[in-house]
Amino acid sequence: METDQYDKIEGLATGLGEAMDRLRNDHAIEPFAYADSTALSFSVREEGVAIASNSHTTKAVGVSTTYGFDNLATLPFDAVNLEALRLQGKGIRNDIGKQMPGNNFDTIIHGPSLAEPVWEVINSQGKLDTADNNENFQKSLRWKAIEVQELDDVEANCNNWGIVDFKAMKQFLIWYDLIKPEFKNTEDFDTLMRKYRSYGAWGWGATDWRWIVWSVVA
Repeated sequence: METDQYDKIEGLATGLGEAMDRLRNDHAIEPFAYADSTALSFSVREEGVAIASNSHTTKAVGVSTTYGFDNLATLPFDAVNLEALRLQGKGIRNDIGKQMPGNNFDTIIHGPSLAEPVWEVINSQGKLDTADNNENFQKSLRWKAIEVQELDDVEANCNNWGIVDFKAMKQFLIWYDLIKPEFKNTEDFDTLMRKYRSYGAWGWGATDWRWIVWSVVA
């Protein structure tokens, strides 16, 4: 340790903590990065379909799933398609096939590649890319935007994006910290060998899918 002039040894311990942070982040963004997949690290959905799917089901007998059970889209981000996803979210129905008047999709989830167009759509006073002096309806909705850097890293298509009902997301998308991350080290008296370890246990689950509409851009 005394000859570790360039912090190689101590730096390895720091890297151990950074690696755990990256792993936790990778798991935390799975509901968005892999919203259309059933191959997830923790969650096994009872329905047998992804969180974002056009094939959601209900246990209620005789309820049609033709309308209101689809929260998957394939639209690239722009003002028109943002409104299309908002209306899709508004049309989501509960287990007995009734529309849910409380649906309040108010937050856009996106990666860094979409940061500029998202900002323009929700902040411009007038409609974009038109000579007409129409007011920008999307600005009046007071959208919030959350840029998730890791989406561009793990997404097969960095143009994928979606909208969420933030309040409902906090209710139905659950993160479990079973064991808080901990870091310890020990040194052997005779050999002066030092050991480092990190340890933690966590997971996530979604108890419902009606808080998100996700677009996997074709």
